[in-house]
Formats: sequence, C-alpha cells, structure tokens
Amino acid sequence: MLELLFYIFIAVVFIQLMYHLVLFSRLAFYKPQKTIVRSEPVSVILYTKNQAEVLVNKIDILLNQQYPTFEIVVINNASTDDTAEILKQYADDFPNIHVVDVKNNEAFWGSTKYALTLGIKASKHDEIIFTDTEQTIDSEHWLANMSAGFSSKKGLVMGVELLEQRKGFLNKIMRFRYISNQQWHINLTKLSQPVALPLNNVGYKKSVFFDNQGYIRFMNYFHYTHELFFSEAAKRKNTTICLAKDSFSYVEPPKNNREFMQQSVEESTILRQFGIGYLLLKSLYSISVVLFIILAIVLLVSAYYQPYIIFAIIVFRYGFCWLINGKTYQYFGYKDLTIWYPLLEWVDLLTQFRITLTSILHKPLIKK
Repeated sequence: MLELLFYIFIAVVFIQLMYHLVLFSRLAFYKPQKTIVRSEPVSVILYTKNQAEVLVNKIDILLNQQYPTFEIVVINNASTDDTAEILKQYADDFPNIHVVDVKNNEAFWGSTKYALTLGIKASKHDEIIFTDTEQTIDSEHWLANMSAGFSSKKGLVMGVELLEQRKGFLNKIMRFRYISNQQWHINLTKLSQPVALPLNNVGYKKSVFFDNQGYIRFMNYFHYTHELFFSEAAKRKNTTICLAKDSFSYVEPPKNNREFMQQSVEESTILRQFGIGYLLLKSLYSISVVLFIILAIVLLVSAYYQPYIIFAIIVFRYGFCWLINGKTYQYFGYKDLTIWYPLLEWVDLLTQFRITLTSILHKPLIKK
C-alpha cells in the first residue's frame, strides 16, 4: 500500500512540475519588449460615479499621458456629488475632454454597462482604452503601452490590474490569490483560450464591440462588464496581453475578510462563463496540491523509502515552484510574497475550499 502511495506521490509531483514548466514559466521568464509608440488616435474612456474626491487627480494623470493624439471621454454615471461641476470646468479648459452625462432611467437604473455603451458610442476613435476612478495609474506611458497592443488582427487588449500593498498578513493572502489568478489567466491566454479576471485595465476596438453586440447578453449583471464581454468576444487570434510595467493599474484591496470572500465567490461564478476547460485544468492542479500535502505527511510519518528521500523530493518540488513563482512575484512588484510562498499556498487552498463551499450554500448575488 505504501509503495502505491509513493508512486502516486511521484506522479503528483510530476504533474505540478509540468504545470510550472509548461504553463507558469511563460510568465516567469517573460522579457519585456520595448514599446513602439503608435500614431493612431485613441479614445480613453474614464468611468466615474460619485468619486469627485479622486476625479481631479485621475484626469490630470490622463492629460499628462505621453501619446500623440487621444481624447478623454468621461462618463458621469448619474453622480450626485460635485462630479458634474468638476467635469464642466475640465471640458471648458481642454478640447480633448468630452463628458457624457448619464441620467438614470427605469430600464437601466444605475447600470455600468448602459453608461459605458453610451460612452463608446460617443467616442470618436475606433481604438478605445478603458479605465475608471477606482484604478490608480502611476505612469505617463500607460496609454502608449496599452494602445501598442492594437493591430490589424488584435482588437482586444488585456492589461494587468494589481492590488495595492498594505500592512498585515491578510493583505498578503489577498495579493497572493490575486497574483495567482493573474498567473493562470495570463498564461492560459498566451497558451490557448483567453481568460480574463479581474479586467478593468483593458482596451478594445469599437468595431469589435459592435460586431459582438456589445454588452447586450450581460446587461442584467451588476458588475464584471469587461470580463463578461471578453468571455464572448475574446479568441486567441484577436486578443493580446500588455505586460509592460508602465501599463499596470492598481486598485485598493478589499477592506476586510468578509468583503474579500464575497468578491472571490463572485469571481469564481463569473469564471464559469469562460468554459469548463479552464475550471478542469485549475481543479486538477488544486487536487494535485492537496494530494501532495497529504501524501508527503503520510510517507514522512511512515518512514517509507527513508524519510530523507521523501524530504528531498519535497524540497525539490518547493524549490522548483519557488523559482518560477518567485520570479513572477518580483516582476509584478510583490517580492515580499516570495518568502511566504509555501505557507500562502496552503492558506490559499483553505480559502478556495471556503469559496467553493460558500458558492454551493449561498448563491452569490451578481445579477439584478
């Protein structure tokens, strides 16, 4: 019996090494390319709703982007604060700023997708890059890098969105899960079918938007606008990923564990829109990690094949995975996660179990 468990243990380790070698290494050993600034005009769509306190800073960052020709279409989705007054002043001072004031109506009350559709229709250019006032952009080359992904064949551009770093171990758990999801989605997109979540730092051509009937199929979802659109429109041939560091955007982490779990449960539900293949591939890896931990403990306790042999395999497995994942964390500015990797992997498994159980017991409210 122990001999059989040992061979299963070897097989499990082999599966995990193949995942890292074939899939995760694509991102770990990515070498940034020099961005060639294009001359095609671009529309930047900025979505906002009741965030006047950060609106000025966001618009100033966009105005300072180093790009030849672009317009900023600001969508004011029925804000009740000082947003309208701020936008009026900017529109008067800058000819490349256009404001779309969205009024609430019974059919699309407060709908982000409805508001974005109005903004897309109002934009002048075919190539559109999206952002919102919840995201932070640090670089004046953000637009140049994001728009560089467009070509005659590529009409959808996926950017990278990261959680901001905060103090505390919960923030590490959140960022670990966030970057792990980014690893999966970016690598799978480069390998086969595009998968995108979260996806707010994004761009697509207006022609692609209307060819795929826009957001019409998902108008009854509260959020996840671009993710759901990509689940319908994105193919390997028409989608590209922007991995330049200057193109990264950052968002505030969930305020507490409850908000983190709610968001994670909703995201796991949205991911089902991308097909069963992705879920099976990720589930197989999660099962292999669980088996690895259980079998490692059983074989070490039983002293089968001498404990040092099992221990050597464990060290090799973690060392190999540590190398691949550590390089990824460093590239995305999460260097502090590297040293915590073994513990965070275990914690993330427990988190995934909670997410799965919560999804079964409590259907997440992601629709109107």
